[in-house]
Amino acid sequence: MLDRVGMGAFAPARADHLSGGETQRVAMARALACAPQVILLDEPTANVDVENHAAIEGIIQDMRKSGTSVILTTHDAGQAARLADERIHLFEGRVTEDPLGNVLTIQIVQQNGGFVGRLADGLEMPLDRGPERTARVSLNPRLLSLVAWEPQDSKPSGWDGRVVELASEGNDVRLKVDVGRPFSVLWPRDRFQTQPLGLGDRVRLSAPPQALEFLS
Repeated sequence: MLDRVGMGAFAPARADHLSGGETQRVAMARALACAPQVILLDEPTANVDVENHAAIEGIIQDMRKSGTSVILTTHDAGQAARLADERIHLFEGRVTEDPLGNVLTIQIVQQNGGFVGRLADGLEMPLDRGPERTARVSLNPRLLSLVAWEPQDSKPSGWDGRVVELASEGNDVRLKVDVGRPFSVLWPRDRFQTQPLGLGDRVRLSAPPQALEFLS
């Protein structure tokens, strides 16, 4: 089983000399030694380095191919898309039809005769409602507007940022954009093929009112 998880060479090693990722892989070998029909994994790649992260995902794929059913929890939407045949999304203990994206707290304030939602880090977005209060909201990653960066005099309203991550999720592509805080944007694959963006590209991100869902 140690060979199966890529840890055969560590058989004589002291347990307290293993890294977090190596310890996780040994734990998976121990579970596999029982020849289980079902394995439960709770955040299997939490707090591990990139090399062990990839190795553990490979082990999970191997489990599935060998006929072992795997049930896992993860906060990584990309990981769920890569590994799972079926996904169940939870928010505050409740099942939701779609994963809530970009959950954040905003301060609703009056400005220029209307309302804006002010993020904790100083970013602002227009709102179509009040009153002034603090609210927890979700910004739907499918409804956020994302365009290539343009010069100051012609760009639309929004926040300047850069693409810092790209991931394939089934028929979609998830783009993570850093505008001072990270936001996820989900595009259908065909749209990404006609409007390709690369890592490091400068972009303009904005949140139309229909992208916002009030959670509290």
